[in-house]
Amino acid sequence: MSMILGFRILLTDAKICMYGDDFEFGPDPKNKCLKYRCIYEINYLPDNFKIPRNTKSDFLITYEGFHLVTAAVIKFCKKNKYKDIEFVPLPGNSNYYWMKPHAVIEYDFKKADTKFIRYSKNCRGYREVIGGYPVCLKKVKSLGDNFYRTDISFGSVDGKHPLILIGTETFNKLKESGLRGVYFEKVLDKYEWEKIS
Repeated sequence: MSMILGFRILLTDAKICMYGDDFEFGPDPKNKCLKYRCIYEINYLPDNFKIPRNTKSDFLITYEGFHLVTAAVIKFCKKNKYKDIEFVPLPGNSNYYWMKPHAVIEYDFKKADTKFIRYSKNCRGYREVIGGYPVCLKKVKSLGDNFYRTDISFGSVDGKHPLILIGTETFNKLKESGLRGVYFEKVLDKYEWEKIS
């Protein structure tokens, strides 16, 4: 029988890009190496990003993988004394923050058969990384009560981002919190496809 190690959080689609097409709003549009970096490495928020006014979710995710939350989520995290989480205010959006967990969990890219595509020697990075589903962790150990991010970022070009994970206790607290726009996917020690192979 498989053991639940934790959960991946899935957020409501904001249906909007943080950076726009071709990274036209980036810190240095001429720097081609930014397309080989993840959003944590680029670490940039444009001034002209706007969230639709009719949005009611406490959790949102952009096309690039920015995890955006309201002050209610920050209050929830402070109440539960979660550590190593940074909340970056969005320029021009006083109601939302970029949620950046800094507690890192090692992802088992061999087990997940993750594909690292188009490596650049000059930029020392990959243009695309695919294969983050289902979540495979190196350590077969239950995650503690907190938010975590994987050490590998998935996606393409300037939309590469880590997966955000939580422990089972965190999952139970979130379900009871009344916070809107967050969904969950189990992280197991062993999946059905492994049993078959």
